[in-house]
Amino acid sequence: MRSVLVLFFILLSTSCYKEKIVFDANSDDQLVSMLILRFNQKDCLLDYDNRILRYSISKSSTSSFQPLVEFPENSQVYLNNILLNNYQINNLGQVYTNIDYPVKIVNNNETHHFTLKFTDLPIVQIITSNTIYDEPKSTARIVVNYPDINQSSFSSYIAIEQRGGWNNLSLPKRSYGFSFLNTRYTDDIVSRSLFDLKNNVDWILDGMAADEIKMKNKLASNIWKSISNEKDFSAEFRYVELFINNEHQGLYCLGETINAEFLGLNNNEGLIYKAIGWSGPPCFETSSSEIPTINRWDGWEQKFPRANNKIEWSPLARLRHLIVDSNDEDFVNLIQNNIRLENFIDYYLFSNFISGIDNISKNILLIRQNQLEPLQIIPFDFDDAFSIGDVILDHNRLYKRLIELNPNAFKDQLKLRWFYLRENDFTAEKFMDLVEENIEELQSSDIIYIENNKWNSSIELSNLSENLEQWMINRLIILDTYYSEI
Repeated sequence: MRSVLVLFFILLSTSCYKEKIVFDANSDDQLVSMLILRFNQKDCLLDYDNRILRYSISKSSTSSFQPLVEFPENSQVYLNNILLNNYQINNLGQVYTNIDYPVKIVNNNETHHFTLKFTDLPIVQIITSNTIYDEPKSTARIVVNYPDINQSSFSSYIAIEQRGGWNNLSLPKRSYGFSFLNTRYTDDIVSRSLFDLKNNVDWILDGMAADEIKMKNKLASNIWKSISNEKDFSAEFRYVELFINNEHQGLYCLGETINAEFLGLNNNEGLIYKAIGWSGPPCFETSSSEIPTINRWDGWEQKFPRANNKIEWSPLARLRHLIVDSNDEDFVNLIQNNIRLENFIDYYLFSNFISGIDNISKNILLIRQNQLEPLQIIPFDFDDAFSIGDVILDHNRLYKRLIELNPNAFKDQLKLRWFYLRENDFTAEKFMDLVEENIEELQSSDIIYIENNKWNSSIELSNLSENLEQWMINRLIILDTYYSEI
């Protein structure tokens, strides 16, 4: 990958120094992008191959844009054929997103032509001198430019790697996970906040490569949040444009990672179990009496506490034994001691609505907040959701036994909760509003054009949104019938 961060090389000529912008130079030791053109202390990011400068600005700030302009001292910069004044407030008047503004930079007797484009999406830049692998993590710098002109850019060192299963890693567009670092040359991780989200060490940059509607994780998380309470925990996502060095990578979703910090757990009592298999033990079809002393066991992984601190499989072992091996009476009498039943009801309704084929087995987290609380379930990773329209997801022995044995009138609770949600949160109108909100956010800029051009795709949001909305309407009809007859 050609790195094109701007550096200033000091060239000796006739006993004086002249600064020259080198557009295809490597990053410096501090992974800092040098100055090309800056408005209000936020850089216009360079997509070198396409000769495009890109700047994030909110629609509310475009009517009378008067930024502090900065560029290299030895340069002349023309925007729309108007010479800009360096280190001064420049009145640019009305500016528009999705409009091409010609930029001419004259530097060291050389003229460079670019196009400036404004976008109202946040822009994230990853600056690195290394290739980003699946493992190990690479050191980089992240810079987040928010559209709000009053919100300063965010910058931090990070450790970054590719993320996702084999299917995602086989696609040309990659997703990434990163952790904040305290300094450039240490592994000390720190907790920081992005956007209006709470502090966390770990974050996600979801490339949505297999997601043709470009909203599955974001939409599903919003739906889960709409029905969950403060105990259920819902990660949030924000659309961003991503640059890696000087290359525009297209549309991404920056999101929260569900980890111990996000859940507010402590080492003494908190637990996180992650299902890492599609069948067998993660679906509670089999149970093993041999409990290991390592952090992996029969299709499950203990994510918290870390294995070198504590191994604690007993809550999951009890639940597995109860579901797989117990008689009907014991199951009915004891299941509510092992799981937070109302949480599992909401999860079942949610997973079935989104048709989360992977969220009944593999893509689940079981957590315990403290020793007095039973296990609860948290969804994540919805890449395969919103696809199968006419199937009831029941390929999990826990839910099969709950429906068959009906402890604490489980089926009545399921039915009552579904039709309560149908009157309040699970309406076609609200779901369509969520879809349209995402569509409007994406259509406000030319990001889909960039996405299609970069990744040789053919996304057409209007058709996709209509298809998704119709899918949701049909899915509600199917589930209304199912829960009426259960």
